[in-house]
Amino acid sequence: MKSVAVPVLHTDRLLLTPIDPAHSRGVFDLWSDPEVCRYSGELVDFDGNVIDTPCTTRSQSDRIMEFWLHAARDGWGFRWSILRPEPYPAIFMGMVGFNAISPMPEIAFHLHPRFWGKGYMLEATSAALEWATENLHSDRF
Repeated sequence: MKSVAVPVLHTDRLLLTPIDPAHSRGVFDLWSDPEVCRYSGELVDFDGNVIDTPCTTRSQSDRIMEFWLHAARDGWGFRWSILRPEPYPAIFMGMVGFNAISPMPEIAFHLHPRFWGKGYMLEATSAALEWATENLHSDRF
């Protein structure tokens, strides 16, 4: 499969950027929260090893991020970081992306609880789905 070129997306309040090692601290804050992990199911790294959640170290959450970096390179899935660009510097809020691209795209998302109830995830998933509809050429949406 061809790697996925994950674009930067802008919404009224958010910036969606490809997940990046620079987001390590935010990814740890997200995946160390028990409420985020409650319904996420089992997480594995790129080698298939289970990642204990909630994460207690950044090396654990970095394995989650590395999984999605490999997935994008391999062309079957990816994640965006959800950032609130204002006030500067940008604040990491969560992740959204696709567990699978084909044959049936499957969206997944996680948002830190301190941002729940403000419509951020609706905004982020809407942007992701709009991009996917225009770029993944799937009749499964």
